Amino acid sequence: MLVQRDVINKLQISKSDHISIDKGNDRGNVSLVVRPIHNAINSFIDLDFCIPEDVQRREDIPKTFIYYDNIMGSVDMEDHLNTLLPRHLRNEGLVRLYSAGYSNEYRDKVMTQFKVGKVRVLICTDAAEMGCNIPDIQVIVQWKLPGSVSSAVLLFVQQAGCAARGIKEGLAVLLVEKAVYYVSVNALNKDVSNTSSSKMASSLPKEAKLTKKYAENHGLLRGTKRPGGRWTKGSTRLYKLVNFVKELTVVFGNEPAAPTVPCCDICNPELLDRVCPGEPKISKRKPAIPKSEEPYLEVQQALHDWRKNTQKLDPRLACLASEAILDNSLIDLLSSVRPIPSKARLDVILSGQWVWFNKYGDEVLEILVHIEILAVTKMTLKRKVAEAPESTGSQPAEKCV
Repeated sequence: MLVQRDVINKLQISKSDHISIDKGNDRGNVSLVVRPIHNAINSFIDLDFCIPEDVQRREDIPKTFIYYDNIMGSVDMEDHLNTLLPRHLRNEGLVRLYSAGYSNEYRDKVMTQFKVGKVRVLICTDAAEMGCNIPDIQVIVQWKLPGSVSSAVLLFVQQAGCAARGIKEGLAVLLVEKAVYYVSVNALNKDVSNTSSSKMASSLPKEAKLTKKYAENHGLLRGTKRPGGRWTKGSTRLYKLVNFVKELTVVFGNEPAAPTVPCCDICNPELLDRVCPGEPKISKRKPAIPKSEEPYLEVQQALHDWRKNTQKLDPRLACLASEAILDNSLIDLLSSVRPIPSKARLDVILSGQWVWFNKYGDEVLEILVHIEILAVTKMTLKRKVAEAPESTGSQPAEKCV
């Protein structure tokens, strides 16, 4: 009602001679979930729930909008989601990008493919939301808070309205940065201005602990398997959220809520099971490859000759420089390591750096195994220490007793 009243006053519409149709924005068939991003933001592991683990067909993936304002970052997000697909679906274009930066032709084509179900996940900006009336969107995700917290909440309510317009149920998920949950406990104290600077300095470690505890009590662990990953009914945040929903009801003139699906993750914590983050990847440190101090010249020359001959024999490579077949840095690498007895070992040493490995790997291996290279031994500390000067025969002085 307040919004309607403001529009009437601003546009000077007659209060007695107009018709108002307001169905409100409380979607009873859309469940709401809000939780923090638990993994590194640039890893996008928290979005793994968008691609089901047992997916085998494109129809197994729910039709999803992911709102993300960072156009450059959305490319990495697309790459990550594609890696979650089985190999036979990775080149089917199931995950696409959409923003005002693309041509009208591209946007029309992608949106058409999304509507018919060929594209299942659309990573988009607000450009996709404008005039959007797709009836069967099952999941809406807002990645990170756009702008201020207050405007983000209102925007999220608007975005959630795009879900389940023509189907029985939908899900709207707001994933926010962990920093949103951290509030300075001292700043909440009304008497903080009366506290001396020395007393505040002495209380910094204590404040840090209280701030972390405050964040955990107000949702920092939501959606995790750790204790506290779900709300308790006595949470103070629950009271605040209920009041906030009441305020939205007044502002937008909504009818009393009558949900036909689980309302939200506070009333129904089991909703958090549907949006669990993926497991963080544990990077294994690759073992160091022992190398000689200087490249082995015979190997260098043999590899240089090989790439020149290869270029001459293949007309399709005539337009390329010989370095495009095998880069100088890779030649230096291969001529600096100990003997390479197998193709598997060659693959480990190159670590995916050579694009022609599958085609020319056997030829390069044949060159390497026929050239004797002294095995490189690890340099020990004893070799690093300079040799001690020759003894003069004098004995060190005895310690004083």
